[in-house]
Amino acid sequence: LMIRRPPRSTLFPYTTLFRSKDIINWLEKDGIFIKSSLSSTEIIRNFKNISSSLIAWKNTFGAIPNSHIERDETHKVLAWIDKGFNDTKNQILLVVGNAGSGKTVILKDVMNELQDKGVATVALKSDLYSVKSVNELNIKLNIAENFEKLITTLADKRKTVLLIDQIDALSQTLSSERGAINFYFDLINRLSFVSNLKIIVSCRTYDLSFDPILQQLDGIPGAGFHCAREE
Repeated sequence: LMIRRPPRSTLFPYTTLFRSKDIINWLEKDGIFIKSSLSSTEIIRNFKNISSSLIAWKNTFGAIPNSHIERDETHKVLAWIDKGFNDTKNQILLVVGNAGSGKTVILKDVMNELQDKGVATVALKSDLYSVKSVNELNIKLNIAENFEKLITTLADKRKTVLLIDQIDALSQTLSSERGAINFYFDLINRLSFVSNLKIIVSCRTYDLSFDPILQQLDGIPGAGFHCAREE
């Protein structure tokens, strides 16, 4: 009796060689991320660059010195954040108001206060980053690593807040293209399950009421509302 070993191609007819990068990309498509190798300091440095648009936003009246007005809404948002980062039933806050009601200023003031307290913060102005996938977002933000990987890695180490401003700019009331708003909705939904992470989203009242995707933000577990004061 003779036993012959079949050729490798017969034993493994469907064998495919995968590189580690291919496997990582495949996992990340399903929202599974291997932690970033960057330190918290390096990630925060990346986030500061990403947040530059909101950082540069004026919260004063023109060039008038000392014209910044403290808003009760800002303190209420900060109080909501302080309730507890590990409360997964209270992860998302929607700052809602009409055009010109000061939503962006509230988010800027909140970011300034959080950074003074040492809370890691990153701000996305969705009107500037209209993208349909996280890969497109990474390119727009000019970052080498996946944005979701960076924020989940940082939240695993310290309290983190994500600010998303003007999501209504992606609404069907302004655009018939739905890819970008679908992406942001999925991003918010996925990140709502990350411990130690709070998400604050600003939106116009009209779009929240009439856009079918934005209406679903109300259905995400832990979503709450806060109205910006009308001017």
